[in-house]
Amino acid sequence: MSSVGWIDFSSTDRERVNGVLALLSEAGTLDELGIGQLRDAFSDSLFPGFSTIQTRAKYFVTVPQIFADYWALTPKERRRRSLESYLKESEDHLAERLVHNHETDQTERGEPFPVGIIGKERVGKGGASRRPSSAYWTGLRKFGLVDTELSIAEFCRSASEQQTADRLLCDSAEFDSGEDDDVMKRRHLVATVPRRSRDWHEDIRIGLTRPEAELLYSKLRYVEALKHSVPAQLINTDLFRDGTILGAEDFEALSHALQALPQVSEICRTTARNAARFSKAFLGAHLRFNYLIAMKLEQIERAEELSQEFDDWRAEAIDDDLFNAKTVDEWLSPSIALQVGVSTNTRRFIRRWHESMSADNTPTERLDALVREQADANKGNRSLLQRSLPADTGWVGISTLQYRWPQARQILTDIREGLAC
Repeated sequence: MSSVGWIDFSSTDRERVNGVLALLSEAGTLDELGIGQLRDAFSDSLFPGFSTIQTRAKYFVTVPQIFADYWALTPKERRRRSLESYLKESEDHLAERLVHNHETDQTERGEPFPVGIIGKERVGKGGASRRPSSAYWTGLRKFGLVDTELSIAEFCRSASEQQTADRLLCDSAEFDSGEDDDVMKRRHLVATVPRRSRDWHEDIRIGLTRPEAELLYSKLRYVEALKHSVPAQLINTDLFRDGTILGAEDFEALSHALQALPQVSEICRTTARNAARFSKAFLGAHLRFNYLIAMKLEQIERAEELSQEFDDWRAEAIDDDLFNAKTVDEWLSPSIALQVGVSTNTRRFIRRWHESMSADNTPTERLDALVREQADANKGNRSLLQRSLPADTGWVGISTLQYRWPQARQILTDIREGLAC
């Protein structure tokens, strides 16, 4: 058994590491060829604030409400309980109530039990290890639902130390000087819907109420940083309420649909187009990688199937002009715009893959050598090409890239259904 350890120098570093470890637990995200940095740059451009570990829209409103409930405690109560412990206890209780209420609906009304309740399997067993406040924190800040630049750990620690609201809020926050500064600023820390009672969680369901849906709809619509994102464009071009685009079952279908909609901003359409082409371009590299795995395991029949799939892919790549003079710049543009670093190995690999595929009939042996070299450069002796593998090893690594569309699609569907209530 192997293990991994690290030394973190800040809570922000810790959040990043935990995010990477969470991604590694998701099916289909094993990044043997090191293209994950570019995938994530496209994802951050198209779906900022969303992540692959988010499940339902409800948590975008419940986490800020828990913070608001903590601020509503008396100073004496807050001194006795840190925000971190209050948050964990409240999130565990939230999971318990969601499970209980939906089980009751299932028993009494025959309603299906919903997907996406975080901590469902850990009710009564210490709670979820991946808590909603952590999974949604980037989105909560990006959408303006929690007005801070701090990490979740820094935010909880500062609140528990009874810091003034200035320590918690973003530097850009503006307020009417006529009110008590600290009280007013704490009021602006989180965006919530009006609640009649602090027992709001007792009768909670995973679906959004109409006021909750309206809050999220408004945030996605008006936050400037989201302007050219897919969710904001769907909302601001009236493509959201009819649900047609939400019917796109994968990212390729979504990108294709967006290209036919001139009302969507050119920036959004171009980014989606480039993302879909990037995905298709590097499917070929992963087909060769899986061919090498099959040959390593002496799976001759599977290797032949993968060779045929690659030939079919190569023919389509030529028809689609995937490897033209502008391609590399299109692949790198989101990372440059977001100032995201891309490793030297990855930059070299994508350029060499582009050159090899642009040339006429580059032998597959040369392509395989290129893929093997990149796997070794990216993973070293941890590369699957250098490790013992079980005979039943199936597809390895990234296949068709989805760029967080499945998660965004579910969350947007929740908002749309909540608006219809």
